[in-house]
Amino acid sequence: MKTPSISSSLRNRVGQVPSRVRFQIRLLIRRARGATRPSFTLRPLLCALALCLPVPASFAVSYTFSWDSGFANGGVVPDGNVTGWNDMRTLTGIAENAILDVNVTLRLTGGWNGDLYAYLTHDSGFTVLLNRAGRTGDDGFGYGDAGLDVIFDDGAANGDFHAYQAVPGYATSIADGSLWAPDGRNVSPLTVLDSDLPSAFLSGFNGLDPNGNWTLFVADVGSGEVSTVARWGLTIEAEYRAVGVPDAGGTLALLGAACGAVEWFKRRLVRRSLRP
Repeated sequence: MKTPSISSSLRNRVGQVPSRVRFQIRLLIRRARGATRPSFTLRPLLCALALCLPVPASFAVSYTFSWDSGFANGGVVPDGNVTGWNDMRTLTGIAENAILDVNVTLRLTGGWNGDLYAYLTHDSGFTVLLNRAGRTGDDGFGYGDAGLDVIFDDGAANGDFHAYQAVPGYATSIADGSLWAPDGRNVSPLTVLDSDLPSAFLSGFNGLDPNGNWTLFVADVGSGEVSTVARWGLTIEAEYRAVGVPDAGGTLALLGAACGAVEWFKRRLVRRSLRP
């Protein structure tokens, strides 16, 4: 009886079965065939093993999105109002289903940076981008600089944005698209201080599917001047990960079962050969 053909993808998976494993299976089968010649082939076992092997990781792909129009209220953030302003954007059609890294671009004009509280949400992910920059136990108002144009990146060398005035040349680097780590302090903007520890990072999006709704929220907690969102965007690095593929432990379990089946089959053949 002719053995059914297998697809090229499955054939490639068969090729991933270690050569020493294939050798051991062949050896068992050859020993079993020493008593008689059953219609038994190696291919089904190799196919079964191949199906349990993890799918090799795909290459990471980077996507960049930027929005500077279509904002509610023209991007103007209500002054002295914790209700704030938000903008939701929906991403679709991204084949890669697992985020590896996210950076956020944000450009604001006017207002006082020390008044601003901003965060980003997507699925179960959450990160605090701004939380009353410069606010300390001795300064309840925060920094009085107006506007910013930055890229938030967890690994930015400048450190987190909350204490940006401590960085030499900050007047330029908060306005020229330089990299800064997000504030990360998941604390009420009414009580936040520099001593609060950052905990809400961009890495919170890692592993999530990039497709879906991304929402930027900005609130101007203090009164006096008005801030406006001029542009915001995302740079997402993602890869495709197969869903429901057993890990290496599953492979070993199946290998053990397969070898046990071969041993059982061998003994059965031997018993048959000994019958009068």
